[in-house]
Order: sequence, then C-alpha cells, then structure tokens
Amino acid sequence: MYSKEHKLEQLRAQLVSQALKVGSFTDERIVRLSQELDKYIVDCQKSMLQPSPGYYYKKTSTG
Repeated sequence: MYSKEHKLEQLRAQLVSQALKVGSFTDERIVRLSQELDKYIVDCQKSMLQPSPGYYYKKTSTG
C-alpha cells in the first residue's frame, strides 16, 4: 500500500505531465485531474485534523 505522500506526489506528477502533454491547464481532462488532486488534499488534511483514538478534550469556560 502506498503512503498518502506517495499518492499525493503521484497525482501531482500526473497532473503536470498531462497538462504539459495537452499544452493547457484549462483542458477539461486536466481540470478533472486537478479536482481529483484537490479532493485528495482536502481528505488528507481532514484526516490530519481528526483527534487520535484516546484523545480527550475538555472544554474550558472563558470569562
């Protein structure tokens, strides 16, 4: 299984390679690849923000 970083780099490299081949970053295929990469980045960021198992958060009052 690949790491998240490896998949991220693979998607990024694919995006750049295809954009250079097509000659445009606005081509529909390139935009789809870019959106896929964006979604993967957001998913990775969300997973990094989730507390780890056993994490305890106690809300404190302010005032």
